[in-house]
Amino acid sequence: YHVSKPFTDFHMYPIDRSKKCFDTYCPCLKKLVLLKDIWRKMEYEKEGDMLCKLNVANFPNIPTILDNCDIDGDFQKIKGPYHQAMQHYVQVTAKVGRTLSSFRSSWEMVNVVCDDIRAHEATWESTNILHPDISSGNILIYDPPSTPDGEPVESWGLLIDWEMAKVERQTMQGTHPFIAPEPLSPDHIQHKPRHDLELFLCVLLWI
Repeated sequence: YHVSKPFTDFHMYPIDRSKKCFDTYCPCLKKLVLLKDIWRKMEYEKEGDMLCKLNVANFPNIPTILDNCDIDGDFQKIKGPYHQAMQHYVQVTAKVGRTLSSFRSSWEMVNVVCDDIRAHEATWESTNILHPDISSGNILIYDPPSTPDGEPVESWGLLIDWEMAKVERQTMQGTHPFIAPEPLSPDHIQHKPRHDLELFLCVLLWI
């Protein structure tokens, strides 16, 4: 892989998991792919393994996993915040998208979010898997290649960052400020599909 500079800035925060995303050229495929470098929480399944399951089931609007692995070495496992075990990890997915904030029209923005709502609905109804980290940074706009006649093809949405996806979700997770209020209440209400739908609306209001 030939890797560019990271186009994300999450790794610049002092308290974070140093997530970096790169536009990457794959010589084997002769195309651009997306490489993600992160310190993953070892309590969760690898995101690449989760994406592989979702790809096999042919769910729509979900990135196609090409490769993923934990990085070996003496200093590639650490104790993160709250003593969580962290593992240095990289993965490569097939499609490179634009950020949601780069929408070219309000119609494109809303259509892309609707695409990802359909992806969320399909995974929940078929597997009971919740995302559950809906945020403006986890919804991308994908521009398919033009037709052989040179005609542009309509863009569509990609729902990314399935690292924290689980069949059951007992605790609050997510990205500030995209966290549903109800699971934060003293009643410790379980995170449910309706909370993710609420967050899709929050994304539209935020953008």
